[in-house]
Amino acid sequence: MHLIQGHSDPRVFFSPRGEPLMIVGTNGIHNCLGQYLIDLRALVPDLAAKMHITDIPIRFPNLTELTRPNLQEIEKNWFMMFDSLDSNREYLHYDFLHRSLAALKPPADIATYKSIANPSPELVRGLLQNFKKSDYSANDIHQASNSLLVTLCDFPCIPTIHNTVLVELMHIKYSDYYRLYYRRFAIIMNATAPFDVLGRTENLMYAGTDSDTMIYTVSMAWDKGNFPRHEPWDESRHGGKEIWLELDIQQQLERERNKAPTVSPIDDTFDQEEADSMALHKRATSSSQNPFISDGYHGWLDDVLMINIGINDNAAGTIHTTAKDLLECITLA
Repeated sequence: MHLIQGHSDPRVFFSPRGEPLMIVGTNGIHNCLGQYLIDLRALVPDLAAKMHITDIPIRFPNLTELTRPNLQEIEKNWFMMFDSLDSNREYLHYDFLHRSLAALKPPADIATYKSIANPSPELVRGLLQNFKKSDYSANDIHQASNSLLVTLCDFPCIPTIHNTVLVELMHIKYSDYYRLYYRRFAIIMNATAPFDVLGRTENLMYAGTDSDTMIYTVSMAWDKGNFPRHEPWDESRHGGKEIWLELDIQQQLERERNKAPTVSPIDDTFDQEEADSMALHKRATSSSQNPFISDGYHGWLDDVLMINIGINDNAAGTIHTTAKDLLECITLA
């Protein structure tokens, strides 16, 4: 136990609400090393004022233990996902090899016990055997970074369920029996639950780094402050809710129908068209903003990402790249 006392492997990220959050490992209540969630504004004095986010409530003022069924003695590198078309409902992604994720129970302090994930496709699982050198052996698939929402076109194209995906950076950990190395891949997923894997990139080579050095990804964020590529999104000028509602009408209706109460087959007073109309009206009036767009969590292909890396467990670095360059070559599932 003394070897893993204290906090380790922090992952700092923004939620769609604009909260600066951190998932960090420390000694668990239910296992040896657990995962905890906290709002950084509760830790860093004046952070809220410096980031101009004083109007967003702090939901996680203390370390909040996260959990899942069949906890391992050591858990690490979990990341959160948000369903933009379900009021940014929060999910925890636990594992890619034996894919597992689950929704958080209100008030988002403990995970449900049922995973909703479909299995990872072969193009992810097969990476463990995809090594050309016989003296290298793959050890594991590791989750690496937080997730971000990317619209697969340049600003100001309108984000919809058809052109917007979740991206997370994943590792293959391997060794030559003496040293550890990582290969890095961007994983592309649907933007809505159950977040099926759509594809992945090839091994990401970070410019200025050495392939013989142990380099691993820690987190990523949109760096729109230092690299402003375009004006802020304006719903009234760039295409408002009427456009994305029209584009997504079938998906919205399907969701509302699934949530509707069951009706007896002999009840001839039920009018499906009226129910659809009411559902669309409720959805259209519930928000004046495109549900995919948020300053800290969402970006376009021409936006710049800041990718934070660890080097040999004794140094850190930062790489800037556009989302377009990161996702330039994708193999589809």
